[in-house]
Amino acid sequence: MEAITDVLNKISGFVWGPPLLILLVGTGIFLTARLAFIQVRLLPYSLKQVFSRKHDKKSGRGHFTIPSFDDRNGRDSWSR
Repeated sequence: MEAITDVLNKISGFVWGPPLLILLVGTGIFLTARLAFIQVRLLPYSLKQVFSRKHDKKSGRGHFTIPSFDDRNGRDSWSR
């Protein structure tokens, strides 16, 4: 049993070392190039979406919303 544990620890140490780092960095560079630097191109839009507030005219208060969770009437689907 100890021999199996030693072999698995050696394999784990190898896989979680430089090969995984190279794979992760390589995948990040590939996807960045393939998606035409989407992280940089859409950064202003994404920041605007994150920090903008929706204003509720009835209550006069602003609140943060996630559009995918809003129904067609503007209410969030969790408060029914």
